Amino acid sequence: MKQAKYKLSICIPTYNRRDKVLELVRFLKSEFSKYSCCITVRDNASCDGTYDALRENFCDNSHIYIEKNFENIGLGGNLHLLYTDDKGEYLWVVGDDDWIGPGIGELIFNALSESSSGCYFINYRAVDRLGKVEFENAFSEDVAKNESLLPVFMMNGSVMMFITSMIYDVKEIKRLVDTKSSLYYPRLTLPLYVALSVSELGGVSYVRGDDYLVNSHGEISWRSDAWKVFLYQVPMELLRVFILSGNTTALKAFLHYYVKKVKEKINRRLN
Repeated sequence: MKQAKYKLSICIPTYNRRDKVLELVRFLKSEFSKYSCCITVRDNASCDGTYDALRENFCDNSHIYIEKNFENIGLGGNLHLLYTDDKGEYLWVVGDDDWIGPGIGELIFNALSESSSGCYFINYRAVDRLGKVEFENAFSEDVAKNESLLPVFMMNGSVMMFITSMIYDVKEIKRLVDTKSSLYYPRLTLPLYVALSVSELGGVSYVRGDDYLVNSHGEISWRSDAWKVFLYQVPMELLRVFILSGNTTALKAFLHYYVKKVKEKINRRLN
């Protein structure tokens, strides 16, 4: 494995969100200016001038990389490429429209210096499309004592699918791919598989902190496929984690998830 040029590589998948991604890159550039960090934006064949605008604004920055797919390969395909980025020792994939608060740079680099884990799960707040808070914390103090993300899934579901909440040791992602390459392929739920699997292989550190990340549940590009994602692809990721790790907790999580979904469906019909 080649020597990493930076401590942290921030990667942003984007599609047709020119103004939002420009604002995000400006913020990250300023926020991480004093750290060993690079930023890569991979444009998924946008048609709103995103790529040209990024090149125009950041072409003179040696630590900002602007890349483009020649055709739209879907969010899953874009993430599949970005998760194998090896410019840094650690990898942070960030959503192009996510809210990130000032001080996140210090929070992250403190966490990276204080512990050595396969991945780092950053706490966040979730709000719905109307701005109503759905939950204040993605994990509890008790759950954060575990060296696996499976107990978090058992408690709060697929909260680690919020890609911006996860930071990875690049060596552990390479280990994941090398261990079971057949399970690493483009799909919308790949972030869940990577998060759960890396935590099984290399452990997880939980990064506390208020008002640094907000997951705002607005419009999503895959809304029409949401039923397929949550009723089929999410539980399949748990089976893949079991195949990879042999941890039977993944099977328990699989059964727990399906029972919960069936109960939710029954309650909706009764109400």
